Amino acid sequence: MIAQILIADDSSDIVMVLDEYLSGKGNRVIAASDGYQLAQKAEEHRPHLIITDIQMPGISGESLVDRMLAGEAPLVPTVILSGYPRRFEGLPEWLPCVRKGE
Repeated sequence: MIAQILIADDSSDIVMVLDEYLSGKGNRVIAASDGYQLAQKAEEHRPHLIITDIQMPGISGESLVDRMLAGEAPLVPTVILSGYPRRFEGLPEWLPCVRKGE
């Protein structure tokens, strides 16, 4: 196993594509379909990486990152995805890597 990766997205198609690709590279993939599962599985499995949709039912990906930074959840490298580029507008300054509209 190369890494344990938690994928969270309410779109099963996105989860399936990422799972297929990452598993094919030898990673162990854990899937979550909403923010509540994301928080529970992050605590249970302690992944090496989280790939999450920013806007999902339950706890948003943004809220989970806020919890990690506040010390309320394990700090894990996180990639945030969104199908809505405008959703990135107004995100906290701790996300300097976000390029709007790309």
